[in-house]
Amino acid sequence: MSASGGVPGNSAAVGEEENTADLNAFVEGLLSEMQQKFQQMSDQIIGRLDEMGQRVDELEHNITQLMQQVGPEDKDTGDQEVKREK
Repeated sequence: MSASGGVPGNSAAVGEEENTADLNAFVEGLLSEMQQKFQQMSDQIIGRLDEMGQRVDELEHNITQLMQQVGPEDKDTGDQEVKREK
């Protein structure tokens, strides 16, 4: 009887180990999926920041060109108009 009493205990322990292994595999899969999604989002954010940086650089270049076209005399007039609006 003790041998048959030990068998159900062993099968319960084996079932518990399988459940634990299944849970570990599920959690590892979930963490891996989350890591992939996080990496994708991170790559998208970095890409967008790079794109914004390029746009800012282009804008600064265009502003510099416009200021050079306007010249120093017109720049003083523009400053006076801004002061009047305040």
